[in-house]
Amino acid sequence: MTGALDPTTLQSPSFNSLNLTDQQYTLAMFAAGILFVIRGAYLVYGWATMGATPGQQLLRLSVADARTGGRLSVRRSAVRWIVSELPGLGLLLGPGILVWYLAVALSIGRNPERRGIHEIAAGSVMARRARQGAQEEGGHP
Repeated sequence: MTGALDPTTLQSPSFNSLNLTDQQYTLAMFAAGILFVIRGAYLVYGWATMGATPGQQLLRLSVADARTGGRLSVRRSAVRWIVSELPGLGLLLGPGILVWYLAVALSIGRNPERRGIHEIAAGSVMARRARQGAQEEGGHP
């Protein structure tokens, strides 16, 4: 029964049969850490220098300082990233991840500005950008 759950461990038998050596496990964790830092640098750099990542720009989204409307500082961008990535940092495990995402959803739903916990912590806001040319032509965004 490959792929079935083992009721005693609640893990897939195929996962249990990986038998990683200590060296392989260390290398996998090191690679995961490097990728995590690269992702953080990508997000923080995009928010602090361009007001959005390239993907957010394609979706016409921008991240800005909630008070001034300007770009976020590197520090605030880092806070936004770290708070939004708490489950990925391993600080929340098991049911804690579900509780975290529920708290984020509730904060967005209850906040009149639709800001999540990570937005409130960083003092930021995400907004949709107006289409270029819509303002000049008198059209609606």
